[in-house]
Amino acid sequence: MTSLKQAKKYTAKVNEHQVSARKLAKAAKLRAKAAKIREQVAKHEARIRSLQRKIADLERKANLLAGPPVR
Repeated sequence: MTSLKQAKKYTAKVNEHQVSARKLAKAAKLRAKAAKIREQVAKHEARIRSLQRKIADLERKANLLAGPPVR
């Protein structure tokens, strides 16, 4: 009887370990996916900043050509 109880306890522990290992693997996969998306966002943000600098330069050049506003 005690060996049956021990066997059930052992089986429960093994099953619990397998479930937690699966959860950890899934969590790792999700973290990797999040990191990939973060990388894409950073790349786009850098491109946006570059384009904003170009816009600012063009605006400055346009303002220099146009001169002060007439009132």
